[in-house]
Amino acid sequence: MTRRSGRRSEGGAAAGEFVLPENQARPLVLLSGGVGLTPMVCMFETLAEAGANVPVHFVHGTLSGAAHAMSERLRQSADDKGFRVTTFYQQSRTEDSAHDHAGLITMEWLAQNTPLHEADFFICGPKPFLKAFVNGLSLAGVAQDRIHYEFFGPADELLAA
Repeated sequence: MTRRSGRRSEGGAAAGEFVLPENQARPLVLLSGGVGLTPMVCMFETLAEAGANVPVHFVHGTLSGAAHAMSERLRQSADDKGFRVTTFYQQSRTEDSAHDHAGLITMEWLAQNTPLHEADFFICGPKPFLKAFVNGLSLAGVAQDRIHYEFFGPADELLAA
């Protein structure tokens, strides 16, 4: 409990279902779009610090290098731990060099490059990103209990839903 300006404020532990499980036994795919990168980096770093002994794939899509935060930080951590990081730039510019693919992440790419039917998927991003991948993974036969997601984007986008 904290006090501010004579008002009482109570806080509690984080709650929700968008948390990494303890003792993860299956591969993990952390899939983020745009600003959804922020909470996914926390998960990624938690896995790296804990010495996760399962394959970890971090897949991120963003507009361009101008909008891509924490790229070097992720790649360095991935190299140190043997995790895999793949980045897509929707509108790749000539000066962009920190990405692996131009264009959008697709279900076809995920099926060919991640352990689609063995992994747990954690997805975070704006509403269209979630819609594409939560539905896409489900249609591809990924069990619902292995698809975890959280909206992370502009509030007006959520309000418009």
